Amino acid sequence: MNQRFQWDMDKLSKKQKKIADFIEKNTSLLAYLTEQEMADRTQVSIASISRFWRVIGFKNFKEFKQMLADNPEYTPAPAYKIRNLIDKVGSEDLPVQMLELGVQYLNETADKLSLLDFQRAIAALREARSIYIYAPGPAHGLGELLSFRLKRYGMRIINMGRGGHEIYETLMHLQADDVVIVFGFSNVLPETKAIMQLGKKVNYQTIFITDFMVSDMLNEADIVLYCYRGKLTDFHSMVAPTVLVESLIVGIGQAEQEQALPKLNYLNQLRKQYASLIPK
Repeated sequence: MNQRFQWDMDKLSKKQKKIADFIEKNTSLLAYLTEQEMADRTQVSIASISRFWRVIGFKNFKEFKQMLADNPEYTPAPAYKIRNLIDKVGSEDLPVQMLELGVQYLNETADKLSLLDFQRAIAALREARSIYIYAPGPAHGLGELLSFRLKRYGMRIINMGRGGHEIYETLMHLQADDVVIVFGFSNVLPETKAIMQLGKKVNYQTIFITDFMVSDMLNEADIVLYCYRGKLTDFHSMVAPTVLVESLIVGIGQAEQEQALPKLNYLNQLRKQYASLIPK
């Protein structure tokens, strides 16, 4: 994942990591924000915002803004300008607004997603004995989509359930040549931490699909795939995560054509053979 800043995670508290995550996702807007607006958007106190600058080596927010102004790479990107335009459009154009927002989310994802990590994920999934998927909450549908498509390639896919004590039933079977895909959005769940920690002991690989730019879990996972879902106070879109999941599916299909295409052809033959028994 491509970050703009190098954060010293050991120095940052939980609230400060939240502020850092906001900065990574909204760098181009910081020039127009006050500390109070940052506090409102991150849902931390203004005192926490003020202390944050000293922790990362600046006197205050003004000095941090000046650093941004002195670096051309931090100037507002077209995606942010588009968003400002969308905000002025009336509600009668809601479908257009949503499509434009989707484009913005995809642009942000493309900017920060590491293509090297994406290729590493493809390679890891191809080599896995079994692929486990943990997709809680709003990511449940993405997990089902990924599972459904990869099973068609003949891959062994296990869905890990919603969480709680149920997750032990799959954790106990994980082996060193397995891969676990973990979806983590907005909050880091205890189950996510358990999966990552056990991975270090058992030596299975973890692929973390997330909208976090700053989190301890980014260092715990073997591979991180970032997708932008909107700002902290926005309605969080699943457009970019869906495209990322579909990209994984297509990427594996491209790499496994010799094995995958015969299986898909066989699937089609089965449909024709038993069409009278199991109609569409």
